[in-house]
Amino acid sequence: MAQNNKRTNDGSASPPPLKRQKIGAASSSSAVSTSAAQILQLQQRLQSAEDEVVRLQERLQLQEEENQRLHALNTSIKEGFRRYGPSWNGKTTDLDIIDNLTRLSPLATHYNTNVTNQFIRDIPEMLWWQKILQPFLNLEDLSILRCTNTFFQSYWESVLKQNLIRVPQGCPTLEKAMALAVVFSERKEYTEADPLKVEMDEGVYEITDSNYVPYSEDDDEEEGDDGLMHVPCSHITFVGKGKDQTTILGGFYVDGKIHVKFEELAITNQHGSGLICTGSETNVDVLKCCFKCDDTGMGVYSGATVTATQ
Repeated sequence: MAQNNKRTNDGSASPPPLKRQKIGAASSSSAVSTSAAQILQLQQRLQSAEDEVVRLQERLQLQEEENQRLHALNTSIKEGFRRYGPSWNGKTTDLDIIDNLTRLSPLATHYNTNVTNQFIRDIPEMLWWQKILQPFLNLEDLSILRCTNTFFQSYWESVLKQNLIRVPQGCPTLEKAMALAVVFSERKEYTEADPLKVEMDEGVYEITDSNYVPYSEDDDEEEGDDGLMHVPCSHITFVGKGKDQTTILGGFYVDGKIHVKFEELAITNQHGSGLICTGSETNVDVLKCCFKCDDTGMGVYSGATVTATQ
């Protein structure tokens, strides 16, 4: 060691110290390179963390907006239930709609409750008859619809004034015509000069709703007449298009009714009588009719009065 130090002091270069310096320089360069790579990785991780923080803040902002919307909706629903009741469906007139209606108000035709039928008073009567009322020519339906609109009530009243039930145009069957005749009689008093008329078009009409059995149920020999329709009111006329064109399958039973008329009909009953009249007050006129029945064509009992012509 003394010789080496001496040689160094003499100015001679010693290889071992130079080798140690090169190794130290290489180690220092490697450490600097490693530190730079770590710093770069840390910067990348920091940038990723900052990006994630930004995304979380955006999601948090959206969540807060959604919470505010739901809170407002919940408040609106509670307010709607409070103001409009538990059946409120979330639909009501808001300010925007009111503003639009206000702006359109000069262009609108306003409804005045004091004016009757103001929206239909200018419609031609022919249009009512041929287009609007066409689906409602059935008087049974009209009797229900008359409560929904004042015009239908007016039309119903005009029908009552006509004293006419048309089969099948107004009522599809005789049974329905009889039910309607009861309604008409309750709303208007008919007379001999102004009777209710049931007008039947050409064709065959079968009576299916019979409600009269003239004989006792205990009678073994007679089981009664089938297909007899009870005439429910007085001052009523049944008229067809002629005994060769309008046929009734069944028969009629008149008890205690006055001024009942049958005109231009063929009454055929293969299971009983064609016309049974009973009761001292009963008054029946038959004009230009034909009876073809399995039992009695026309039976008059208990003081009833019947006039038959042609």
